[in-house]
Amino acid sequence: GEHSSALVPKFIRRLRLARTKIVATFHQPPGIAAKVIDTSVLPWFDAIVLVSPSQIAYFAQYVPRERLHVLLHGVDAAFFHPPAVERRGTRVRCLTVGHWLRDFEAFKAAAAAFGNEPGIVFDVVTNRSLGLEEFGNVRIHRNIDDDQLADLYRSVDVLFMPLLDSTANNALLEGIASGLAVVTTDMESTRAYLPRGEAIFFANNDRDQMIAALSRLQSDSGLRLDLGRRARQRAEQLAWPAVIREYEAFYEGIVEAMPVAGAQPEAVRGVTRAEP
Repeated sequence: GEHSSALVPKFIRRLRLARTKIVATFHQPPGIAAKVIDTSVLPWFDAIVLVSPSQIAYFAQYVPRERLHVLLHGVDAAFFHPPAVERRGTRVRCLTVGHWLRDFEAFKAAAAAFGNEPGIVFDVVTNRSLGLEEFGNVRIHRNIDDDQLADLYRSVDVLFMPLLDSTANNALLEGIASGLAVVTTDMESTRAYLPRGEAIFFANNDRDQMIAALSRLQSDSGLRLDLGRRARQRAEQLAWPAVIREYEAFYEGIVEAMPVAGAQPEAVRGVTRAEP
């Protein structure tokens, strides 16, 4: 929706396709959405799909609440899966994947705090230059393919994800599918995906809370493995075969319903809805 919403609804309405339903999925958090979306076209949609409940309040300013539908994102839980043998021990590898809306200043604070602790090291998957080379306990992975990424998930112990903002997060889903204990920022969106004790959350990317969470997992392998098992169970609930059934039911309902009259405001550049 962030890319096509300014064009597709107007194009369809100008073709006078009165029975055609217009649906878009929006992925960005409100702070980004406010910068990239033409809100004047939102009332043209018969339905809007959101991937996190944290998006509802923003879109409800422009679209009736009944047209907003939260459908959580899915993961390929067959491709991303835990290792054959559970990783135990006191040397813990923490993995951070991606760049978009990651808080690398918070990450650097954590890496610096464990700079003299050989029991905790960090792996980062990114193609960006982030100034991490100065940290001796950080290993950077660039230009890796999907198979290498899946192998990397299976070779580490903790998914460490300090975030600036989030809705759905592929790395979070891939990490839990791989059976990793998760340490991440406490947000409405992250709790929507991990609602029942599958992660350790820290508030406002607080340095002390991050360090305490990682230290706890380093010293308690039982907790680490328990969180990883819970994470995998949650990933199985969010595996694409299950999520697709929710999407199919949603789209079947949209197709069967009458077009929403309010999906075409009267004062939209002289365009009128065709008669059925």
